[in-house]
Amino acid sequence: MNSLIDTHVHLSDFKQTEEIIKKLVDIRQYALCVSNSPEEYVSLVKRKYQNRYVKLAIGFHPQYSTIMKFNSFLFMKNISTTKYIGEVGLDFSKKYIGKKIEQKKIFEFICDVASRNNKLLNIHCVQAEEDLFDILDKTNVTHAIIHWYSGKIEDVFNFINQGYYFSINSKMIKTKKFNELIRIIPQNKVLVESDAPFTIKAEEQYFKAMNLTYDELEKYGITRKMIYNNYRNLLNGVNNICD
Repeated sequence: MNSLIDTHVHLSDFKQTEEIIKKLVDIRQYALCVSNSPEEYVSLVKRKYQNRYVKLAIGFHPQYSTIMKFNSFLFMKNISTTKYIGEVGLDFSKKYIGKKIEQKKIFEFICDVASRNNKLLNIHCVQAEEDLFDILDKTNVTHAIIHWYSGKIEDVFNFINQGYYFSINSKMIKTKKFNELIRIIPQNKVLVESDAPFTIKAEEQYFKAMNLTYDELEKYGITRKMIYNNYRNLLNGVNNICD
């Protein structure tokens, strides 16, 4: 059986991070650990969380624009230490719309860096699909995962036409929109994420939730092997990496 892959998880937000990482290694499950700021990424690196199965991404969550300044110097200082950038994006929901201009400026900066350095972006988008796509298109971003897509069905085609990937989690599969969305997204562009611990009530439910998502996708003809191959194909396009 091919290893399971979690393309979006916040390991540093678990109460039992070390225990989760140990089990990931024990069962050989891959996990792409996103960060909410360059400072958090540096902290994760110092804790030596990265290994064969756990990879670290440097990011700046758009919601963090309301509580801290984006440290572009620290971001650039560490960009060469990872192939992954995330969580990044735009969030124009009511609580964060006041930082719309600043969010767009930061995201465009990050996208330009990702494009010039052939990095993989892990993207958050809430009520900002058109602006987000325009920035991705403007900066010629090639490699991206759209995390937990929640926008209009008609807007998803822009991302599909660019060849971007979409990660599905246990919360998404319970929504009415999911049934329509999963039939539109090409099967070779489907990945699995957890977005844990924000999608689960207890840490012990993490691995159960991952298997549940894979099981649900199989009902649509998307097998574990297909998802595994999708992830490998995505990585092969980023600096020819396959780790």
